[in-house]
Amino acid sequence: MTRAYYQDRTYQKSSRQQIYDGACILPLLIVALNERKNRLLLTAQVGLPDNQFEAYRKILLDELGRNGFERDLEEILKQQTEGNGTGRQIQAGKEVPK
Repeated sequence: MTRAYYQDRTYQKSSRQQIYDGACILPLLIVALNERKNRLLLTAQVGLPDNQFEAYRKILLDELGRNGFERDLEEILKQQTEGNGTGRQIQAGKEVPK
């Protein structure tokens, strides 16, 4: 599915449903991210000396781990699911009067 499709579906749901979806999708995203981090670390471990690998590992986990990208994902999902209008899709053109 495309990002636009997902955004359109999210826009149509109630804020309660969005909160539920955000809570459910975060663990799935973290699992997928962890799989990729592990592959990157295994690849680096094969090609780098031990001291360089440890430095690379620290940088990678700082950027993509709990204090990096994972926190960013949590914040994005939190903003999208708060229901305060910040996550609403902007429609181009004139709006239909109600």
